Amino acid sequence: MQQSTLPKEIKYAYLFMALNTASFQIALGSPLILFAREIGASASVLGLIAGLTPLLSTLQMPMASVARRIGYRNLMFRGWGGRVLTLIWLTVMPIIAQWASRELTVALLVACMMTFNFVRGLGAGTWLPLMSALVPRTLRGDYLSRERLYSAIASVTALGVSGIILARNDTNGQHSLIAYAVLFGLSFIVGAISLHFLRLVPDLTGAGQEMSTAENTPAALEVLRWRDLFKDSNFRRFALFGVLMQILIASSNTFSIVFAREEIGLQDGSLVLLSAGASIASMIGLFYIRPRLDSMGSKPFMRAILLCWVIYYALWLLMALKIISFGVLIVPMILVANGFFISVFEAPSTRLLMNMFGDRAGGPQFFTLYGVLISLAAGFAPMIWGAILDLLRSATFSRYSYFFAAEIVLLGVVALLLRRVNESS
Repeated sequence: MQQSTLPKEIKYAYLFMALNTASFQIALGSPLILFAREIGASASVLGLIAGLTPLLSTLQMPMASVARRIGYRNLMFRGWGGRVLTLIWLTVMPIIAQWASRELTVALLVACMMTFNFVRGLGAGTWLPLMSALVPRTLRGDYLSRERLYSAIASVTALGVSGIILARNDTNGQHSLIAYAVLFGLSFIVGAISLHFLRLVPDLTGAGQEMSTAENTPAALEVLRWRDLFKDSNFRRFALFGVLMQILIASSNTFSIVFAREEIGLQDGSLVLLSAGASIASMIGLFYIRPRLDSMGSKPFMRAILLCWVIYYALWLLMALKIISFGVLIVPMILVANGFFISVFEAPSTRLLMNMFGDRAGGPQFFTLYGVLISLAAGFAPMIWGAILDLLRSATFSRYSYFFAAEIVLLGVVALLLRRVNESS
């Protein structure tokens, strides 16, 4: 008999994800990118910093063999606990930057983020198995839209506070760096609180089992050989689709902000506040899809957003080519609109992944392998584009015009791949 309501324990998952989102929006989002630029990091270094999180998420694959023995929730707690402690190091980085050389400061920042993402990566493959076991198949669209709604509220709060702090200290001197120290300190405090709620999330997937569920069948927890996963044609198609989407999104999230700062002239505080506006737009998107996602399916929403993204990147391209001269008016609008696009795309995409593989033999392994593949793509893409953009400084056209043109071409390839993904799996 199918459940008609979400389990009551799901509230702890919502609280954890909301607080976790607030923490990483500061520690991994636009405040970090803007701080790195403030201390003189090059585009290549920005690409490296942006790529560390997904690249070191690949640590989930070697950890998969021990994850069930440790317990998925317990392993995630250890990884997330380690990364929260690393935020203390990040908090003192702006203070160090006031007396250390640019080269030393940038090197210390890279080392800090490598440590942060290393410990995080150890538990990166645990969340989807936990939620696939806890949430019934017929309610996953409802769960995902609610989870992302609470995360969006947390993002608005975190980015709004960050934007206000940076806007009040929008100089190139000491006060600006102290403002970043305050932000990273807030990230540490909120991250530490989130760990309490993670402890309260039931673990139904391995060593920490606390209750049984119809969805958590023995077949779903069966262990398969890694190479056998690639024999599944549906998995190969969906994995390729996910890899290309990560190449597109990971690069754009980094260099659209840099372009808006350097070419359009928007200030750091304004960019962070626009990120908060994008989170508000994502909330609107989640309100829209929540009552429709489980009944309509994932692909109709995903196809519509791919079309919207073509228009989105075309506007960036026109600004890079200086065909449009009033970018200071357009950039805020499209950055906010992109929050709507991402939420209406990512929730259906994750639901599709959970429903295709969450209840099958070796389900957690499918999630792990998929996570590793898209992490590699998301990690290398900004690093490669950062190096390319540095090399294109003397190009005839704006170096960013090549970047945005490539994003449009990639969108076309992604749209063709989506047609081959079987949603009924």
